[in-house]
Amino acid sequence: MAIKNRTSVFPVTDWKAGPLPGYQALALKLTYLTYSADGTNTEHRSQFFAFPPEMVETLISELQRHLRNLQKSDQSDSQQEKH
Repeated sequence: MAIKNRTSVFPVTDWKAGPLPGYQALALKLTYLTYSADGTNTEHRSQFFAFPPEMVETLISELQRHLRNLQKSDQSDSQQEKH
């Protein structure tokens, strides 16, 4: 999958998250798909990534902001379809 500027995008299908024992951090591991030229997809798992609490708060805030924008966009798209 790619977006307009040819940046590869890998759909996330699952994740694991939780506190990282012994550290003041949250660990996050993603499961994602890649696609081959023959149309098949392969599931991959990332390494664990560690986030300090401040970064987790910023990530949550940013994700919520982008989610609100997506939801607004979906609503305006469906409003335009009705007219």
